[in-house]
This record gives sequence, structure tokens and C-alpha cells, in this order.
Amino acid sequence: APPAPRLVGTAVRTHATPRRKTASAKSPTRATPAAPSRRPAAEERLVGFPLQRVYDLHTWINDGKRVTKAWLARHWGVSRSTVKRDLAFMRTRLDMPLEWDEARGSFIFTRPCEALPFLILTRREALVIALANRVCGGMFGPSFGDAYESILRKIAPVLGSSVSRAVAAMQHVHAPPAVRPGPGEFDLLLPILDAIEGRRVLQFTYTKPGTTKAEKRVVHPLDIGLLDTLLRLTAYDPARGDVRDFAFTRIRDLKPLDQIFDRPRDFDARRRIELSAGAHAGDEVHDIRIALDALAATYARERPWHATQALSPLPDGRTQLALRVSDLPGIKSRVLRWAGHAEVLAPTALRDELRRDLQAALRHYASSVALGSGTSQAPRINMQCPRPIG
Repeated sequence: APPAPRLVGTAVRTHATPRRKTASAKSPTRATPAAPSRRPAAEERLVGFPLQRVYDLHTWINDGKRVTKAWLARHWGVSRSTVKRDLAFMRTRLDMPLEWDEARGSFIFTRPCEALPFLILTRREALVIALANRVCGGMFGPSFGDAYESILRKIAPVLGSSVSRAVAAMQHVHAPPAVRPGPGEFDLLLPILDAIEGRRVLQFTYTKPGTTKAEKRVVHPLDIGLLDTLLRLTAYDPARGDVRDFAFTRIRDLKPLDQIFDRPRDFDARRRIELSAGAHAGDEVHDIRIALDALAATYARERPWHATQALSPLPDGRTQLALRVSDLPGIKSRVLRWAGHAEVLAPTALRDELRRDLQAALRHYASSVALGSGTSQAPRINMQCPRPIG
């Protein structure tokens, strides 16, 4: 049988009764109002308690072993008075249904105790664990899903059946299969994190968008951002003298070097990410104003474009979307996605760039027949939503 997991506890014994201070003759005792009683949370009740003993006792009783104070003292290597105190703590502070059974000459559980008392999950919490596997597994590839399944198998005996029931319920939650080219992003996460924490220089090959030639990069890794569901490495590139973002999906031949770098003290990765509106992050902040029709405004209320978003009515009946971001490419992609339902009002540079992109797109659709299709008549397709929303 595999060895039981070792649960770590600290040496501070917060469950011990504190000593009372005696009033001195020089300082008379003052009456103070009693503090309202509050039952400590599970995390507070367990601070400093040896969790391994809780796990041992829970396992042994559920396995049907005969458990006595003397037997526990021998296995734990403590005195019987320590065992007595620990059992009282488990019974009164952790709500374990623990009682002495004279007929069996052993401690038993008076009611089913499937999961450890401080790790009992609600149905909502168990569903969060199961849903995280479904969502993140599709984002980061099969390696993440395999690791997550391994975690669930290990914690299921400790957490009880709540997790397995939640995982089974995920058969009713469906999503399109995610397709990620190249190695999984999750496989790069651990070595990149190790390089960030150890301040080690990284070397890899990188293929920029719109090109086919991979370039060698030697960078100082600073942080990792999750932008538009893609993991990106934020790193200082000494050859270019600037901070750049590298998509995990385009990184190949990753190799940590035996070189240590100094992390810049004024670098604020959190702010760069907070100001991003898509797959890019920058340092210059832009004030954006966009006019949305009724359809686009409805979705903007349900799925905000950015945390700084503010909606207000316009005189022509449309809705103004105002936000402050550093990611103009991300905003441009969102506007193009909504086509005729959104119009950029400011800044002028973004409006001009969108006009050029739309004019270039219109040239592709000047004819109803695609060039090189070999057909004289465009096929008819149904552009209506197959199942109306609502």
C-alpha cells in the first residue's frame, strides 16, 4: 500500500488554555465587558495543531482498528496525557463524532465521518474544483488535465465523495474542445517560474506573429500574465533594451542559463496587466470612447470589455463605452468583432487605423464570388442563429 500522506503542523499550540494573569496589589482589577463569543473558523481552530494525528485517527477508526489511548501514545510517540488532550480537542473543537465504546474497548465514530472534519466541502466548493478542471484543462492542454486528475485522485480519500459527485456532474457541462498548437503552455509554466524566482536568464527561440523564422532570444524573466486566456512571459530583453511579452505558445527550445540578473525595483507587472484589454500589455495609457448600438451595449453590460468600463447614454440613442487601457490592439480586435455595431469616437489614431483595416477587408468582398473558388454563383447559407438566445 502507498504510504499515507504526511500533513504538516506547526509547533504553536493555540488550542492550549492560556494562563490567567493575577491582579497585582498596585493595579486594582477593573471590570471589563465580556467579549461576544465567536466560534473560530476551521482554519483558526487548526493553527498549530498536529494535523497528522487527525489524519491518522480518522483513517484508523474508519479502517476498523482498535484504537485506545495507550495504542495512540505508542504510535505517536507521545504521553497519554497528550493523547487525552488531543482527543478532547478533536471532539470539541473539530466536531469529530468521537466517543469511547466500552463494548469494543476502542474509540469509534458515533456517526459516519467520511471526510476529515476541517476539509468538508460544500456542493458549491466541490463544483468549483471540478469546473476549474474543465475550464483550465481546455486552456492549458492535456498536461494540465492529467495533473489535475492526479490531484483529484489524491485528495478524494481525504475530502470524501463530494468531489467525486461534482466531477460526475460535469458530464452535463459541455464546451468546444480547445486546440493548442505546439507544446502545452502548462509544460512551460514550471521551468519559467523557477527561472523567475531564481532570477536566472532564459534562452529560447521565438516566432513573432506574421513571420515564419524563429529568432533566438536571451531575456530576464520578470513575471507571467494571463492575457486573453493565453499565458505570456513578461521579460526584459537586453538586446532590444525594453520589456517585452512572449506568448507561451510561440516559445520553443526553452533553456535556463547559468547567469543571474537583478530584477528592476520599479517594475510593476500587476499594473501592466490591469491596463490590458486583450492579448497585449503596454506602458502608455489611452482614453477610449466607443459608441455601441443596443445589441452591443447589452453584451457589454453582461461581459464588460475592461475593469475601467463606464457606460452612458448618447444623444442619438446609442450607448457610450468609455475605458482607460494600454492595449490598443486589443480594443481594435473587439471593435472589429462587433463590426457595424460599434464605432470608435476617440482617439482619432485608433479610428483612422480601423478605417484602413475595414477598407482593406472590403476589397476582399468586392465580389460575391471568392477569387479562385471555381464557382460562378455563391452558395447560399443560413446566417441566422440556429437556436435564438432567450
